[in-house]
Amino acid sequence: MTESGRLCAFITKVKKGSLADTVGHLRPGDQVLEWNGRALQGASFNEVYNIILDSKAEPQVELLVCRPLGEVSRSADISQLESSSFDCQKVSPSPISPGVLSGPVSVRLWYDKVGQQLIVTVLGAKELPVRDDGRPRNPYVNIYLLPDRSDKSKRRTKTVKKSVEPRWNQTFMYSPVPQREFRDWMLELTVWDQARVREEENQFLGESPDPNDFLSPQRLASPLTASQLAVVLSSLCHGVPEACRLHRGTTPLAVRQLALQQRRHLWDRKWFWRTEKLAEWVLGQREQQLSLSEDALLRTARTALGEDAEPAERYSWAADFMLRHELAAENGERRRRGRLPRSLRDNCRSFIRSLSTQIQTRGVLPRCVGAMDEFSVFIDADRFSAQDPSALRLSGAPEDEPAVDVVLSALSDGTLLPPLLFFRGAAARLPDGFPDNVLLQARREGFKDSERLETWFHQVWRPRVVSQGNAERVLLLDVHRGHVTDAFRDSLTSASTGMAFIPPGCCCRLQPLNICLTPVLTHFLQARWTQLVSDGGLDGLGLDQLALTLACWLSEVSSTLNSETHILRRSFASVCSEQPVEDDDEAASMIAALSAALVQPPDASKPHQEAAEPQLELLVVMEEEGGVEEVVMEEEEEEKEEEEEEESALHQEFYGDSDNEPFLGFIDD
Repeated sequence: MTESGRLCAFITKVKKGSLADTVGHLRPGDQVLEWNGRALQGASFNEVYNIILDSKAEPQVELLVCRPLGEVSRSADISQLESSSFDCQKVSPSPISPGVLSGPVSVRLWYDKVGQQLIVTVLGAKELPVRDDGRPRNPYVNIYLLPDRSDKSKRRTKTVKKSVEPRWNQTFMYSPVPQREFRDWMLELTVWDQARVREEENQFLGESPDPNDFLSPQRLASPLTASQLAVVLSSLCHGVPEACRLHRGTTPLAVRQLALQQRRHLWDRKWFWRTEKLAEWVLGQREQQLSLSEDALLRTARTALGEDAEPAERYSWAADFMLRHELAAENGERRRRGRLPRSLRDNCRSFIRSLSTQIQTRGVLPRCVGAMDEFSVFIDADRFSAQDPSALRLSGAPEDEPAVDVVLSALSDGTLLPPLLFFRGAAARLPDGFPDNVLLQARREGFKDSERLETWFHQVWRPRVVSQGNAERVLLLDVHRGHVTDAFRDSLTSASTGMAFIPPGCCCRLQPLNICLTPVLTHFLQARWTQLVSDGGLDGLGLDQLALTLACWLSEVSSTLNSETHILRRSFASVCSEQPVEDDDEAASMIAALSAALVQPPDASKPHQEAAEPQLELLVVMEEEGGVEEVVMEEEEEEKEEEEEEESALHQEFYGDSDNEPFLGFIDD
């Protein structure tokens, strides 16, 4: 509690050497004004506790802090200003002066590597103190790039008359400022109150942050060599099996151990770059099953670090980027999911609002929300003919044509509709006993997107709608593969079905089928394929017979899900509420439940005793974004080593405890 009697949250302890200490320069006694955009001023102990607890699983938090500094020090080391070599960066609002100036000042820095220009934007300030007589200030900011205090180095903002919350929005440039000389420079920003009459002197109010860390971006080197980091990057981009194939002689256990070593000191290595846009690109590639290019990441690393960066530095930067955003190819099986970039989080909220409006205006019942998605299997015909175990993979380049496209669809009542397979090749005769809960179409020349969607509509969706009396429905789907065409929209409209398009890059949070089914299906097919290869099943097997085999495997998945309808119901419920969008535990629980159900022998299954199931409801949080620039600070990870070394739930379910993990033949990127 402050002297005025107001409840406030203060930092009581900062771990020495932690990110909060070395990068954020937080200190005991600092007052926390906001935590992830939620105000802490006036909040009770329990309210503050719950706000902090809500962010426990997030890889980063955003803090807005202020600090009374006592005596004014022009060299005070207050806060860290981050920078990007290719994007503008928001920096921490910084406290300024002793007991007099406690409001935040917003500053943005950008460094142009090509032009060797340091660009400083002074945005504004808040809560400046009034004068002793109660009148507002006439604030302005002086800037120097020290040690030069000449007029050549001086920059000055305009004076904002009679304001305690001035908005300057002025940009200044220093050039040339070679990056190699950063350690020799210091940026000084001071806030002044311009005198109202000539007889008075301008009053010094305080000092803005000292961005010494920005001007000396020294990163802690990775403990791994360039060749070891190349293995780690391959595993993050394509998965452990493909990393083993690309780097011959490397075992799955060795790959995981190398990745663990890189992750262990991840948060000790400083990060000076805004990479949200790059993360959005990766997520977009993932949701379309497009191969992730290591070369593209390494080129970006070269841009960020400079042309003279060593290979080990570039590989380490690329690996750290993937780890910081939790973008590993096998991340679906991990307990932790990366926090979406801010723009995608905003898109998720907008989608929820739009979906809520559509459901309310159309009078859609909670059980009448559906989802549709595609899952592609790529087969290298030459490798398959040579019985090469690596012939099968789950991603490809944009020009690659899948051998099999699977259209998956489900309803919010927990029902998985019959998977529809489209095989590019000659049709095989369906054998006796072929499962009736999957559908298979085959054609040598393959199928266009429009043909695929029309077939799915007439064979899967319309029969289901007709059987339930043409109730109003809403279908969740992405914007890829012909979904946004007028023809497909007209077909769905004829079946009383509206469309809710998931924003690009957001399927990992908003597509119910992606929440639990896609990661489990990936590993289930991997296990079945590996078993087929190890049993010599490729001998004499044609592509048409492989398509039948895939259909049978999908039949197993369909049967399991339709006997465990609570799994998909939970998946729909988690998508259609605002808070669980970032709920790692809920997603992990659904994945584990489906994985366990798939490996149960049929005669061992028992009636499932369900807990009270969450009903499909839409929780819309109308969140107004403030105008204050916020400090973005990576949250320090302090995971126990034994937790990192545990085998994933999916790996345990499908492979058991064997160290001799099969890894050839299935590229699961």
